[in-house]
Amino acid sequence: MIIKINLLPEGLRPIKRTPLPHLASLLVLALALAAMGYVFMEVRGRVAGEEQRLAAIERELKELEPIREDYKRLKAEEQTLRAKVEVIDEILRDRIVWSEQLDRLVTLTPENVWYDRVWVAMEADQREVVVVDEKTKEPVIDPRTNRPKVEIIKTNEQRLFVSGYVKADENMRFNVNPLLNNTRADTAFAAVFPQRNPRFEDTVFAERPVRRFTLVFGINAGGGA
Repeated sequence: MIIKINLLPEGLRPIKRTPLPHLASLLVLALALAAMGYVFMEVRGRVAGEEQRLAAIERELKELEPIREDYKRLKAEEQTLRAKVEVIDEILRDRIVWSEQLDRLVTLTPENVWYDRVWVAMEADQREVVVVDEKTKEPVIDPRTNRPKVEIIKTNEQRLFVSGYVKADENMRFNVNPLLNNTRADTAFAAVFPQRNPRFEDTVFAERPVRRFTLVFGINAGGGA
């Protein structure tokens, strides 16, 4: 039997190591892994719970889909009915009682005037409008004239035409002005039928000199009854 004797000084002798530090490190690592596993399982459990809640909400939404479609359909029907009611209200509000207006025209007619035709038709027209700046909403000034700039707007307007004849009055004049003045002065008539440019022509009727006229009126459906 051989006996080994370490003759090195005590400071140079190798340190005897024990397995305790390794066991402690392994224990800490195991605890860390266990904690991570617990957190992972906790998060996974929460995610699974949220997924179940989301699935339940989706099922509820799917069950409510027919109700939502019915709501959309009823809303569309409501809008359609409301539009129809508005149209009916507009018609009732803006309708013209033609019999009353024509009767009023007859009462405004002088004795030396008679009519041969009354009709309604569309007529092209043009009018001047002031140009307004879109940003400031103020009239645009023309630098050449230093006045508001105007432009010509072409329109198509529904109009009332009244044609007939006027015979000479006691002064032997073919004067349509009394009729024009009457239709302009009667506010109830003028509110519905504003005057436009009339047309005149001197001619002969039944071998007598007369003046033929065509009165032109705009039509303001909402101007009155």
